Amino acid sequence: MASSTPARATAPPASSAGPGTSPSQASAITIAATGTRYRLRAVAHEYDLLPRPLDPLFERRELLSDPVLLAVPADHPLAAGPPVPLGSLAGLPFLAPRDTTSAEMIQRACARAGFVPRVVARASDFAVLLSLVAAGAGVTLVPALAARWLPPQVRLIRPAEPVTRQVFTVSRRGGDRKPAVRVVLDALAAEAAQAPGRGLSGHLAEDLAGRDEDPAVLAGRPAPPGLG
Repeated sequence: MASSTPARATAPPASSAGPGTSPSQASAITIAATGTRYRLRAVAHEYDLLPRPLDPLFERRELLSDPVLLAVPADHPLAAGPPVPLGSLAGLPFLAPRDTTSAEMIQRACARAGFVPRVVARASDFAVLLSLVAAGAGVTLVPALAARWLPPQVRLIRPAEPVTRQVFTVSRRGGDRKPAVRVVLDALAAEAAQAPGRGLSGHLAEDLAGRDEDPAVLAGRPAPPGLG
């Protein structure tokens, strides 16, 4: 698509997603150039405990690894300690997302450590779960990007058994030959390459943190038209 008009990308408004969770989810970005608009499922993510096959019509480009951390109340005995074996949390009240891949990640991480978590409350947003942690209702596992707005009464600890959320771009195979798509992919790669903790800033980071959905391109469902 040749044109002298610069392509630009716009993410969903910040109000569409709060500072909460999500693992295997794609953020829709609108690419506009010369009056033509494309929809690109630009950013997706998945937990290493829950690998998802990618639709063969699409390709992925790795952006960054988002470590999963243990969130505990600031006055908890574990708050000032070293990395915590998840097995030592057996019996503690857990807070978890609703029926999403983040909820499944918590189940699998605890199962790997030899116990079933006792979930006492669920919410659809990690911001709510972190508020419950701050109130002393329990502990939870949270991706670092989803804990950018941390209540002062919460501490984050690395689990001794690492869990990672991989963040990557998804585009139709060969779609990066379109200048508008290439602009977005290159911009996302540049953001992710910034100093640790600064990549994927602004609206896109909020959207990435805010929802926990299975995009069609990762879940094996037919992909909607117009992706990339």
